[in-house]
Amino acid sequence: PGRTLVVNSLIDGEHVEADLGVSVSDTITSDALSPTQLSGGTAQLFSGGLGFDANGDPVVGRYDSDFAQDSGLDVAGIDSFNINNNTVEGGLGDDVIVLSSNGIGNGVGGSTVQGNSVETIEINGAFGDDTVINFTAASALSDGQTALAEPAVTVKGYDIFDVSGVLEGTTEGFYTDITSADDNTDRDVVIVSDAYANAAAVATAYAAGSADADNDLVINVDSATNIGTFYLIENTAGSTSETVTQLGSVDLGTYDAADKSPIGNWDAMNIENFQALGVSELTDTFAIA
Repeated sequence: PGRTLVVNSLIDGEHVEADLGVSVSDTITSDALSPTQLSGGTAQLFSGGLGFDANGDPVVGRYDSDFAQDSGLDVAGIDSFNINNNTVEGGLGDDVIVLSSNGIGNGVGGSTVQGNSVETIEINGAFGDDTVINFTAASALSDGQTALAEPAVTVKGYDIFDVSGVLEGTTEGFYTDITSADDNTDRDVVIVSDAYANAAAVATAYAAGSADADNDLVINVDSATNIGTFYLIENTAGSTSETVTQLGSVDLGTYDAADKSPIGNWDAMNIENFQALGVSELTDTFAIA
């Protein structure tokens, strides 16, 4: 139909209409039009706010979003029922990484069973401004799901940032304030919101005089954009100074549906989202599926 914007999703998985947001304005500016449109009077044609009421709001139904339909049913997508344990490492540039939709949600393959995929993003040094879709927090797993731990091997769809390469070992501590990481000699991950604008601010916040011999990682999340910026704090044994380096940033995609709230949720992460699984643990993931 006329005046219709058709959007085709490039990823699989079940969606709700609110997962996609499009801004509509009743004002046309010259920079939004081509020279041909400007000379042809397009701006004048729409200057009356066609499709908008006196308050500048769209008239009822004109710009509503709807799924396409097939035989009367919404084409809303479906979560994958294939188990995946992929490991992905982005490059120095800006990457878009799409993990499996076999995880948390309304069930997979048309069933009520949750997915078991546990996928890993490796961070071994500097990277770009990346976007990651379908990354699931471990501490927010629902329906009785628990994170993987021997001997209990119930796994349900959480994902991992493997930061052992930059921490030079396994993550040993997880905190939501930087002073806790500075007060011990563990390899720690810290997630904070709207706290530090750059590496210098992280260095200032990290307690002066620290003799922490292990590296730490601070992720500062912008609550407005859901982008987490990764800062590596490198310590030297016996030293009272440290080096802070901005490694890159990750924009975690989220879903509007409540049952998918653990996806892209920095606040719901715990230490298991930063500890890589061993071969036997990955094997268990498939065995219980």
